[in-house]
Amino acid sequence: MKEVIDAESYILGFPEPGFSASVPFLAMTLDQIDGSLVATGSRAGLGLQAAVASARVQDATRPRRFNALTASGSATLADEIWSGGFDLTHNRVLLGRLTLAHNGRTGLGGVVIDAPLIVFAESGLQPADLSPLVADLVKSPATGTASFSGRFDWNPALEAGGESSGRLVIPNLDFVSPAGPVKGLSGTIDFINLAPLTTVPNQTLRVASLE
Repeated sequence: MKEVIDAESYILGFPEPGFSASVPFLAMTLDQIDGSLVATGSRAGLGLQAAVASARVQDATRPRRFNALTASGSATLADEIWSGGFDLTHNRVLLGRLTLAHNGRTGLGGVVIDAPLIVFAESGLQPADLSPLVADLVKSPATGTASFSGRFDWNPALEAGGESSGRLVIPNLDFVSPAGPVKGLSGTIDFINLAPLTTVPNQTLRVASLE
């Protein structure tokens, strides 16, 4: 009699120390990954469940768009479909969430980045903590809020293989600039590419006062 095994599972740990991975379509790298990986095999195909307790996310572009962040979450592969979500933090301050979707049969997929409320406080998070691009312009202490939404979409039919876009909204931000204290910086910056970071031409921000 022939024995038929419908499914088998294997629980693996991410290699340590120093395990890293490259994510070219996001121009990012992941390292210091701590978590587990469950692989399942059956007549339905390969399945994977990745649980990431912590991973360092670093920018692979130069100049760097952002400083290192920490990601935690999970991703699942089933029936050639990837799905997942990861929280993004800096020094345990929650910034936003990254949501992944990919269809292995069609090659279509994308990543959505949603950071609806980033709060800057005199004794807390500062803009220069997140991006070196503003370090020379926005000095501490900075107080106020900002939000960011963006997405990466990949499509084999596109000549470039994919596209990206984003929007940074600043309702109100007070900070110290090289020209003096700035009060009430506000406005919106749209991006037509996130890797490399490229803004829509001829955009402006408003300042209530400059001391």
